[in-house]
Amino acid sequence: MCEWGTHDPWTWAEGVAHLWRTTGDIGICWEKAACKQEWELGVMNILDLQVGLERHAGPGHWNDPDMLQVGNGLTESEDRAHFTMWAMLAAPSWPATTCGR
Repeated sequence: MCEWGTHDPWTWAEGVAHLWRTTGDIGICWEKAACKQEWELGVMNILDLQVGLERHAGPGHWNDPDMLQVGNGLTESEDRAHFTMWAMLAAPSWPATTCGR
């Protein structure tokens, strides 16, 4: 489900969807200041927004911090860290977002 985490879907969406976005759109950037578009968030900004959401995730109901940007222009070290952090979050890994711009 995509409503960009605006209405805290992790608190109510388990009976409606199997996963829900927890943030706005991710950019190909590590920090928001380096993003090309004003509406984009960086990998680390999105990671910071996941604090405390882990208790709302489990089999059949997952937090989705948006797609991986691995291979899209980050450095190799950033790609590896990004992939690792999303794996630690047990985040569904999509190659492209279904509700992005």
